Amino acid sequence: MDLTRANYLEYVLYLFKEYISDKKDLPEYRIVWKNKNELFLGDSMSWDSSMHDPTKTKLSSEFGPLESPQSISDEYKDKFPTNVRYAWFNKYDKPFNNILGLYSTPTMLLAEAVDFVNSLDFDDSPLQPYFKDFESLTTGVKLPFLLVPKNIDLTPVSLVKVEEN
Repeated sequence: MDLTRANYLEYVLYLFKEYISDKKDLPEYRIVWKNKNELFLGDSMSWDSSMHDPTKTKLSSEFGPLESPQSISDEYKDKFPTNVRYAWFNKYDKPFNNILGLYSTPTMLLAEAVDFVNSLDFDDSPLQPYFKDFESLTTGVKLPFLLVPKNIDLTPVSLVKVEEN
């Protein structure tokens, strides 16, 4: 899985939680990634806490970050994150779906989310290629961010609950 698909996967996990968040106090998960023989935690997306939308992290030509959240509307239906959001709601916003049961079982949730991301036939993510809050589980190294190539070969191997400090 390349970094664009990693963006999709993190966003899909967010959509599951967003969809059922009013029904129960749910854990937040982070993905354990594998690249070659390295296991690590890291977030490939930044979030605007007031809007609950992924924020643009690419730099403008003046090297200032673009802070405004990406709009989720019909106007951008072919752009990330709207394209992933619409595909997700088309599949999972159905009567009798047991999203809460799925979200409560991390092994099933990760498998379902990966299958869904692999079924998507678009390839658009304007996000900068980096992992925020990088933590190597192999060496113990922690970094505020790690730049990576967009075509990095990633394998999601597990979900871990975010611990509140």
